[in-house]
Amino acid sequence: QPIDLVTIKTLCPGFWEYVYAKTGVIGWEDVVAAAAVPVRASLQIPESTWKAAARLMGRERAAVAVALIFEKNAEGIITTPGAYLNSMVTRAEQGNLHLEPSLFHWRKPRKGRGQPPKTLN
Repeated sequence: QPIDLVTIKTLCPGFWEYVYAKTGVIGWEDVVAAAAVPVRASLQIPESTWKAAARLMGRERAAVAVALIFEKNAEGIITTPGAYLNSMVTRAEQGNLHLEPSLFHWRKPRKGRGQPPKTLN
């Protein structure tokens, strides 16, 4: 299942708060801009790590990775976001990064967590 903007908005609502439309309609460039600067900085992810992720995964997939890391960090699951993105970069280099399943699995109900959000308006 491909990742689209509605999916990111639904599964990564905390990240989405950083996404602003420069042209009136939110697009991928706005998502990338949010991941590349304010969210990356708030997570203390080195710019060099972001650039490596963008180069190896593509800017949009790197932004999705940062969105997922942001949400997991907010839940206390990830405590070193830069190292986590670096490990994702390594997996991408090896052809072992499965970003889509990771994202879609993220909001599935699991022990100790409530139900995922159905939709966001």
